[in-house]
Amino acid sequence: MREPHVPLYLGETCQLLQVARTHGPFRVDKYDVRITAGYSKDTNERRKTFLTLRPRLRQLEMKYGLFDPARMWVTKNGVSKDFYNPEDLRLFLDSFQNQTKDPATSNRSQDTIEDDGHVPSSGLEKGNTDR
Repeated sequence: MREPHVPLYLGETCQLLQVARTHGPFRVDKYDVRITAGYSKDTNERRKTFLTLRPRLRQLEMKYGLFDPARMWVTKNGVSKDFYNPEDLRLFLDSFQNQTKDPATSNRSQDTIEDDGHVPSSGLEKGNTDR
């Protein structure tokens, strides 16, 4: 049997949390009462979007955390920054990735072909490691 779900107003939730901290867990008849945060649709969407950016944060080796209700905290090289809007974080990550690209490869969209028709080597073929 599934436990009943009863939505509460914020004021009631705060009061119940205060009582729970001072008196311990709630039990009504045979049910344990759990109090969880209920977020608005906009807040849930922002949280979900922040969570989709986690792989990029890991790729850039950034520390991060998601705080209530929808705020992403990011740290890189000891510098921290907060984001309340996922789009701002996305733009920040885009600019950071652009800064970290290798200048030798980012300016070259494709290999150039020399006059004799072959593609120049990178100098990293077998046996040539002095580069």
